Amino acid sequence: MDPNQASQAQQSVNPTSASVNNYGGSKLIPIILGIGAVVIIAIGAYTLGTKQSQPVVQNSVQATPIPSPTPVDETANWKTYTNTKYGFSLKYPNDWFSNNCEGNEVLLLDPKEQILSCAKEPLDPIVVSIDTAKTADEYKNKLEKVGFRITNEETISSSGIFYSVEKSEPAPGPNKFSTIIVPVSMNIVLITINDQEYEFTAKQILSTFKFTP
Repeated sequence: MDPNQASQAQQSVNPTSASVNNYGGSKLIPIILGIGAVVIIAIGAYTLGTKQSQPVVQNSVQATPIPSPTPVDETANWKTYTNTKYGFSLKYPNDWFSNNCEGNEVLLLDPKEQILSCAKEPLDPIVVSIDTAKTADEYKNKLEKVGFRITNEETISSSGIFYSVEKSEPAPGPNKFSTIIVPVSMNIVLITINDQEYEFTAKQILSTFKFTP
């Protein structure tokens, strides 16, 4: 074969070969890009799924409990009166004066006077005494017989009943008083308040009432 013809034949073959290579390369690029896109989507989906599967940690702020103030016991340092005959004790203010009229089983309490009289009907602010009545109803009947009536009745403890008392008709002497009754040893203890200014103190005294052996 003529050398020139051989050279022309080679040249005619090479362009075909180049066109084939270019065609193959052009088809490979979209495939590579597609694979890359799939990989990126897979990575993104995995990352999103991982974040969603992780528990959400909430910042919880716990309030510090504020301790409630301890109530002050105003009766803690009060004086104590004990009645061994009827088996009870109670407290009264430490700066009050007292006189125990043992013959009448009466304890006179007064914040003002140091000398207390054990008269038959003492009118000291608070009088603690033993009554011959055995029940609340018997005591109320007793009051009615001497011209008094109950105007208010209030249960103020498991053992104490508070009465407001006044005379049915005006008469000499005090027209009204308050009394707290506590059943004890087949009788009742009376905490009589002759001065209404000390009604709260009388209820504090009742709060300290205890039965003793």
